[in-house]
Amino acid sequence: MELIPESANLMDYLEELDVVNFSHPFIQNKINDCFMKDSQKSKRLK
Repeated sequence: MELIPESANLMDYLEELDVVNFSHPFIQNKINDCFMKDSQKSKRLK
Protein backbone atom coordinates (compact mmCIF):
# COMPACT_ATOMS: atom_id res chain seq x y z
CA MET A 1 0.00 0.00 0.00
CA GLU A 2 1.36 3.37 -1.00
CA LEU A 3 0.45 6.60 0.76
CA ILE A 4 -0.43 9.31 -1.73
CA PRO A 5 -0.88 12.66 0.03
CA GLU A 6 -3.44 15.07 -1.33
CA SER A 7 -1.21 18.01 -0.48
CA ALA A 8 2.56 18.44 -0.64
CA ASN A 9 2.36 20.97 2.20
CA LEU A 10 3.04 19.23 5.52
CA MET A 11 1.30 22.00 7.45
CA ASP A 12 -2.00 20.90 5.91
CA TYR A 13 -1.76 17.77 8.07
CA LEU A 14 -0.56 19.32 11.32
CA GLU A 15 -3.20 20.78 13.60
CA GLU A 16 -2.27 22.51 16.83
CA LEU A 17 -4.16 21.43 19.91
CA ASP A 18 -3.78 22.19 23.60
CA VAL A 19 -1.71 19.03 24.00
CA VAL A 20 0.14 19.39 20.67
CA ASN A 21 1.75 22.80 20.42
CA PHE A 22 3.98 22.94 17.33
CA SER A 23 4.67 26.65 17.94
CA HIS A 24 6.37 26.08 21.28
CA PRO A 25 10.00 27.29 21.09
CA PHE A 26 11.38 23.92 22.27
CA ILE A 27 9.51 22.08 19.52
CA GLN A 28 10.58 24.63 16.91
CA ASN A 29 14.22 24.19 17.96
CA LYS A 30 13.94 20.42 17.64
CA ILE A 31 12.37 20.74 14.20
CA ASN A 32 15.19 23.06 13.10
CA ASP A 33 17.77 20.63 14.50
CA CYS A 34 16.28 17.77 12.49
CA PHE A 35 16.24 19.77 9.26
CA MET A 36 19.79 20.99 9.82
CA LYS A 37 21.03 17.42 10.35
CA ASP A 38 19.26 16.28 7.18
CA SER A 39 20.71 19.21 5.27
CA GLN A 40 24.22 18.45 6.51
CA LYS A 41 23.85 14.79 5.52
CA SER A 42 22.72 15.81 2.05
CA LYS A 43 25.70 18.13 1.65
CA ARG A 44 28.08 15.36 2.73
CA LEU A 45 26.54 12.95 0.24
CA LYS A 46 27.03 15.44 -2.59
